Amino acid sequence: MIKIMIVDNEEAIRRGLANAIDWAALGCEIAAQAEDGIDALEQIPVVTPDIVISDIRMPGMNGLELAKMLYEKYPSIKVILLTGFPDFEYAQKAIEYSVVEFVLKPMNIEDLTRAIEKAKLLIEQSQSSEELMKHIESKVEENLSLQRNLFLNNLVNHIAMSDSYIEEHLKKLDLDLKEYYVIRFEITPENFTDAVNMPMQLIRAQEVLCETLAGFRYYQIPKGERKCYYIVCAPQTDELYKLCIRANDILTTELHIFGTIGLSGHHSGYLQVAAAIHESDQAAQFATHEKTHNHNIVSFEKLPKIADDIIEQMISDLNYLPIIFENKNRDGIVNIISGMFEYVKAEHVPNHEVYNLCLHIHHFCISQLLRNHGIRWVVQENLSEIPISLKQDTIEQMETYIIDFTLKIYDFTVADNTVDEDIIKVIKSHIETHYMENWSLEQLSELVYLSPGYLSKLFKRKTGVNLAAYMQEKRVEVAKVLLRTTELKVHEIAEKVGIGDPVYFARIFKKATGVKPKEWRGNSTGS
Repeated sequence: MIKIMIVDNEEAIRRGLANAIDWAALGCEIAAQAEDGIDALEQIPVVTPDIVISDIRMPGMNGLELAKMLYEKYPSIKVILLTGFPDFEYAQKAIEYSVVEFVLKPMNIEDLTRAIEKAKLLIEQSQSSEELMKHIESKVEENLSLQRNLFLNNLVNHIAMSDSYIEEHLKKLDLDLKEYYVIRFEITPENFTDAVNMPMQLIRAQEVLCETLAGFRYYQIPKGERKCYYIVCAPQTDELYKLCIRANDILTTELHIFGTIGLSGHHSGYLQVAAAIHESDQAAQFATHEKTHNHNIVSFEKLPKIADDIIEQMISDLNYLPIIFENKNRDGIVNIISGMFEYVKAEHVPNHEVYNLCLHIHHFCISQLLRNHGIRWVVQENLSEIPISLKQDTIEQMETYIIDFTLKIYDFTVADNTVDEDIIKVIKSHIETHYMENWSLEQLSELVYLSPGYLSKLFKRKTGVNLAAYMQEKRVEVAKVLLRTTELKVHEIAEKVGIGDPVYFARIFKKATGVKPKEWRGNSTGS
């Protein structure tokens, strides 16, 4: 409802105005009455009227003085002035103070109603204009945010850009990368069912992080459903680490959102963004497996340091594992992992770093299993998590565990040919009885707990044809029998074998048999 304030020094006139018009029919209500301009100005902050209807001649503060004050302090309020003295000077002042209408006394209801309708129209136009401006501003800000994300992602991923291009866009997008840290936050699922809620959990976590970082200028870079980065513009300080602890406490104790936070070292200039991201990744990865009093938060500057030559040797050895799997060399797995452990023992690599080595091997093995068998197999066999207790074991115990685990994965993915044969039998049997249904590769792969890609390759390798072609052959064979043994029409047969489009059915039938369906039916010898 539009709120109306009536201002007149005579109570009878105020009461008459309040009762003379069906305000509800106009979509209005009388929100307040005032004796003069001073009284009106005292009430306006509380009442917040949309329209003020005021007499011009009043003691204290007259109507024109009130219109001037409203014009200066409350420009959104629309003013209608009433007077029994038509005067050009009054009209001039009314125009100057953006008065909506100048209504002469004795007034009639029609004149006042027209003035109110005019004021209402101006209010609606003003509101529409404000909403449009807000919408435009939000779109501009949204577009700017998207451009910033794209530009920062290009920096992070080493996309080729000239220095002049970068400097131009830093200025254009109002990006300050003189000195900064990078924070990486990642949701840690407590179990696989939590994965469904991860996007919403990440949004809630981002709200907490943004509120915590409100004292700094920062740029958020989303990365999928579990992870995001923040480039935080700040001088070298310990404050960010404390803020990360505060944010994580809120997330875990109040929202029950569990995650890891990695904080990079301090950097300067846009050339260091990718390096800062990498440092935050390393810190977060370490935090994932070092859940101690540090609240699952690790600063890169506090990471334990290992000699570069030891790291290079570990990486070199790890790079042989995919080759060993590819060449189906089971003994090679034992030799390469045992060799790595001999090296770390000789170099006295700390236990927590040996644990990280086991993590790398474990992650490689899971990636092999996921690629070949899909997530259901990983869950079914309870293979997804490396035991946290392994960190407390001796290096010899870690070596035994990771060799046994890697051999187990090798046997799952490479050595068991009988399993492959059983899988093919299950798929063929299912197609035999469900050829008339439209089963996708994804649905078929779920039947045997494999990834779609692996099932497709396995079926082609074992049968010589791909799954789609095999399904099509089955449908054509059934169609041949129906054409010979029933009076069903061609389009009815097409539907029975799972092909809704009779034109497409005729095309694949001819491709398989060399003749159209009707010709096949008419040919007593077949083809």
